[in-house]
Amino acid sequence: MAAALGNTVHVHFVGKVGDGREFESTLDARPMRIQLGKGEIMPAVENGIVGMEQGDKKTLNLSSADAFGERNEDFVYDIPRADIPDEVTLEPGVMLSARSDEGDEVRMIVLSADDETVTVDGNHPLAGHDLIIDLELVGIE
Repeated sequence: MAAALGNTVHVHFVGKVGDGREFESTLDARPMRIQLGKGEIMPAVENGIVGMEQGDKKTLNLSSADAFGERNEDFVYDIPRADIPDEVTLEPGVMLSARSDEGDEVRMIVLSADDETVTVDGNHPLAGHDLIIDLELVGIE
């Protein structure tokens, strides 16, 4: 039986950036459980799973546009230090979370901070990177 939209599938995956550095893997854990057609994963990966049969393996080469998009320098901006609670650690690499006016969670990475200003990057950490996704379909419900 081939995986189709509406099926729930169990998939092992290894995600790598274009130069081969691994950023995530399920090989030492439980496979991901995904209901196809519900938008739970990137469309390019979902499309890659459709048609696979249990036991099939596949490698997807995704352009940054099909993965997390291109970097957008408009998403790098300064926030007044006074707008962030004093107890929040502000060091480069720290992830901050806030709510947009629409109520969506927005994540930002601190690039730099001083007494007046915090510079953050709202791009996804993998934005601008081509990705390699190794898939193994281990089950179809």
